[in-house]
Amino acid sequence: MSKTVGGTCVVPSSLLSVQRGNLEIPHPDDGKLSVATLFTSALRSDRPDGLFVTVPMSLTSVTTALGVVYSSTESIAESILTGDAVYYSRSRNGLWRKGATSGAMQRVERIRVDCDYDALEFGVVEAGPNGEKEGFCHVPEQTSCFGGVAGLADLESTLKKRMAEAPAGSYTKRLFNEPKLLRAKIMEEAGEVCDAETKADLAGEVADLVYFTLTRAVSMGVSLQDVQAVLDRRSLKVTRRKGDAKPEWVDKLGLSGEQAVGVQGAK
Repeated sequence: MSKTVGGTCVVPSSLLSVQRGNLEIPHPDDGKLSVATLFTSALRSDRPDGLFVTVPMSLTSVTTALGVVYSSTESIAESILTGDAVYYSRSRNGLWRKGATSGAMQRVERIRVDCDYDALEFGVVEAGPNGEKEGFCHVPEQTSCFGGVAGLADLESTLKKRMAEAPAGSYTKRLFNEPKLLRAKIMEEAGEVCDAETKADLAGEVADLVYFTLTRAVSMGVSLQDVQAVLDRRSLKVTRRKGDAKPEWVDKLGLSGEQAVGVQGAK
């Protein structure tokens, strides 16, 4: 009777290679294993052409699906070895290095595989190392093939445009030019978030606070991706810092000793 046991293979980095052309397992010259080959060996395709459906996800702002492309084992290996987004063009029957002609390049930050090991998600940062333009969809002014972005990503994009060039009378531009006003609005909205008593009121106050807070973030060069990266790092921590209230807020709100002291322990 056969038995399948799940497990994770741990390979020392000294036995791995990311050199171009080192795609055999193991390589006859140095005996090292190719990272690209190890990754692609776990994939399986049920398509006659052996390709894998691939969804490029923009990590430039908040995560946004850019469209649908296809990858081959060769293009996946090339992406891993070079760090550039390389896909497979079915119309040209060959590798497609994104941005090679248009300048709208993509750097691969991560590659994830779905639960069936037959589809991929490429986490990419758009624009190349020399400031090449962003863009994926062939429709002008459309960020994603699925349509324009919305929500926080759209707000961040609008704020960046307002900071660079705003129409006359723009309130957002005034906030960028008057940091004390922006600070006052953030503190004002934070208080209103705490005081909101209905679901609708709270949603509105949180939206206001996000707008003013993101305006300050953009003014300081902080992106939503930067914030998301911090949250991702914090989620990996086993313990967290104490959640004590600062002394000025203890006095202002009249907190008791037990209410003022946070609890330190497992997250």
